[in-house]
Formats: sequence, structure tokens, C-alpha cells
Amino acid sequence: MAHAIQAASEAAPAHLHPALHALVGALRDGTDLGLALKHIEEEGLAEKALDWVRSHRRSDAPLRAKLEPLAAKAKAIRASRIHLEGDRVLARARYRKVGAALLFGTPDLQTLFLEVLRMEGLPLELDLAKRPRPLLSCAPPLPPEVAGDQEWLEMHLLRSAVDPDLLPRVNRRLPEGLSLLDWEEQPIWASPVAELCTAAHWVWPVDDAAALTAVESFLSSESFYLEKVGKVEGQKQEKRQDLRPIVLHMECSEKELHFTTALGPYAALNPLKLLGAILGRAPETIQGLRRTGFDMAEDPRLKKGDRYTSKLKNMYEDAVLLGASSNITMVDEEDEEPLTLG
Repeated sequence: MAHAIQAASEAAPAHLHPALHALVGALRDGTDLGLALKHIEEEGLAEKALDWVRSHRRSDAPLRAKLEPLAAKAKAIRASRIHLEGDRVLARARYRKVGAALLFGTPDLQTLFLEVLRMEGLPLELDLAKRPRPLLSCAPPLPPEVAGDQEWLEMHLLRSAVDPDLLPRVNRRLPEGLSLLDWEEQPIWASPVAELCTAAHWVWPVDDAAALTAVESFLSSESFYLEKVGKVEGQKQEKRQDLRPIVLHMECSEKELHFTTALGPYAALNPLKLLGAILGRAPETIQGLRRTGFDMAEDPRLKKGDRYTSKLKNMYEDAVLLGASSNITMVDEEDEEPLTLG
């Protein structure tokens, strides 16, 4: 992973905000760090700077100590204004994972994509957690050693990043076997893509003559249990999971096995373990499994988009009225900690 990130950084210069560039330069050259931090605060980049320092200078405690109060102040202001920022979008990209990239699991991919998109200067939105992180995810998850033809990467952006040169630039940074296929943007209130994926389609190149018999046995059964370790009433122990409701379709020839699995919280099962249980093999012996695509539900939030746009419009108008009224003054108490819920 570290090698992949290093290669990404060497592919092209990072497109950082000028204030962040100034901070990097001050750290590198030993110039006026105080002036760089002042620019960071003035540009509202304290949170992003702290996120960058935590990722790239983990041992630099003195610098973190200087940035943390600036970032806390910026976070409090952001939390009080977040619903008035109408330019935010939910961006989705489909990507392919094959070949040398099979070693990467979902956490690795999220780390790698995050670093690459940071280098491209994308306006990634941070969450409001105790330690804010960019809102980026690869979903549904895909384990190491399993390929994907059309996987989903999703992120929250402070503003649109539509650019015909974006995908080529990102792909030049990505390691071999990993590439973005397309890019789309939705309103910020759109449903997470993980909630819209209802089923996944898989193909596996048959490498065992007994596979056909095993599949026939599975399809003829009313229930087919996988024994696995899990929590039952809060206690870690062996539990059984019926695979028949998860496998929606399966057919096997001498060359390929095609099957479809349901997606959802109840069906969060490693596909290698699922297929291994059906074939009677250890999951690590299964090579060449590939997810080819998804069945997607229509987004119920986008169907009712007028409800969300009207709410945002009313909130914006209220803010304007408060700001313009002759007898009401909006006070931006930056030194006070706003009350936040959740």
C-alpha cells in the first residue's frame, strides 16, 4: 500500500490549495511556519491541513498541537453552517479492480483513492466526527483476491468536480489494475449507493470437475448452512447462516459458474466463503472470482427531490432574511462552541 501511494505521488505534482502548498513548503524549507498557519486559518483550511498532517506527518506532534485548536474552531463554524452550503454534491465513480490490484481490500482501496483524490485537489467534505475524515467510501465492499468490473466509489464534495480531464489524471496516479471508468454527481441528499445495490452478479472460472455436482446439490436443497464464528446474544460463538436466501440465481457449465447474491445488512458475507461453502472447498483455494455488476434500485430520495430542494431553499431564504433585517443582527460567535446534536 505504501508503495502504491508513493507511486501515485510521483505520477504528477499534487494539486494542493496554495495555502496548503505554503504549509508544505514551510515544513520542507524551514521558512516562516507561523505565516503559513495564518494563511491556513484565513482560507478556512485548518481541518484539511490537520487531516493532511495526520496522514503525512504522523510523528509531528508540535505541528498537530498548533493545528488542532484552529481545526476545532473551523469545525464548530462548519457544523453551524453546513446545511446552508448549497453547492455540496454526492459524487460517484465506477472503478475496475483486476490483476495486480487484487491484493487490495476495501480499506486499502479507500485509503488509496483518498490519497489520490487529495493530490488532485478535489474539495472533499469532512464529516463531523471527533476526528473529522473525508466522506469517502467503496461500497459494497470487495475482499482481497476478488476482482470487480464495475465497483462503486462514493464521496461528498463541497462543490462539483466535473472535469473532462479528471479521470485521465486520476488514472495516471492509480496503480496497475485499478482505474476509474466514469464519474457522476448527484444532489447531496441522494441515497448512499450501498443502499441502492440490491443484488450482485458474479462469475467464476470453473477449475474443478466436481463443481457442477456441488452446485446441483446446493440448488436441490431447501436450506444450506454455513458454519461461521459470530456473536449470538453478545457472545462470540459458532453460528449457522442459511445461504439459500442469499443466492438468488446460480448456473454452472464446464467453463464458468454464474451466480447472483442478494445484498443488504443480513447478507454481508465474504463471497469467497460463500462460494467455498457451496463447493466444499477452503475459501483461499478459490481463484478468479469476479463481480461483474449490480442490480440497482431507483433512489426514493431523488424521486422526492422537490421536498429536499424546498427545504434547502427555505433555509437559505431564512438566513438571507435574518441577515438583511434592520432590527435583527446575525452574530457569528466564532469563539463560542455551538451546540450540536449527534
